[in-house]
Amino acid sequence: IVLGILASIIVMWFSRQREFRADAGGARLAGRDKMVRALEALQRT
Repeated sequence: IVLGILASIIVMWFSRQREFRADAGGARLAGRDKMVRALEALQRT
């Protein structure tokens, strides 16, 4: 059980890192302002 919890925490950390990198890449490609507006729109849904 302890190893399962630890594994879940590690997987969540890697997932968050991938999401952050994807958002940063999107901001570089589309521009910061467009990325901010897109994330705000997602937050409203």
